[in-house]
Order: sequence, then structure tokens, then C-alpha cells
Amino acid sequence: MIIVVMISTIAFLMAYSASLLGLGDLQITDSFEQGSLALGVADSCAEEALYRLRLDNNYNGGNLVLSDGSCIIEIIDPADAVDRQITVTATAGAYNRKIQLAVDLLNNEPIILTWQDISL
Repeated sequence: MIIVVMISTIAFLMAYSASLLGLGDLQITDSFEQGSLALGVADSCAEEALYRLRLDNNYNGGNLVLSDGSCIIEIIDPADAVDRQITVTATAGAYNRKIQLAVDLLNNEPIILTWQDISL
């Protein structure tokens, strides 16, 4: 009788531990998906900034709201050889991503020099 109780207890503990591991995996997967979604929003906003800069060289950024999140676009005209520096900070749920682009304008056409993910 004691052996049956011990085996039942061990089986219960193993099942409980397995369920906790499964919940941890779900949380990690959700975090990865939300982070990827935020990066997708940032990339979309950067593409939109390039498009608007192509239409109007005086475009200096703003706020955009997309179906999956929102972003803040900042465009500055630094004093060095780069014509524009674009910084996009995107939010999707509780996750934020930031990317930065260096762009030259050649005949009103943005030429991407660098495109990098910036740690927050």
C-alpha cells in the first residue's frame, strides 16, 4: 500500500514538473513572437519613412499607428557626409524595438548606407 502511494506521489510530481516546463516554454515562445512582431513594425515604419522621404526631402518623421503596433520616426540631418539619419522606435504589445538607418539622398532617391537594430 505504501509503495502505491509513493509511486502515485512520484508520478504526480513528475506530471506537475512537466506542466511547469510546458508553461515556461509557452512564455518564451510568446516573448519571441512579440519581439519579432515589434521588429516587423519597426521595419515597416522604416520603409514608410524611406517612402515619405522619397516623396518629400523635408520629411522629418512623426508617429505611425499600424494594425500590429505603433512607432515613432525621427529623421535628423547630421552635419557629416550622411544626408539623413532615421531612427525608428516601435512598440508591439509590451515589447519595443529600435532601428537606425543612415541614408544618402541621390536625386531625391534615398540610398541606404546602414540599417541596424539598436539595443534598448
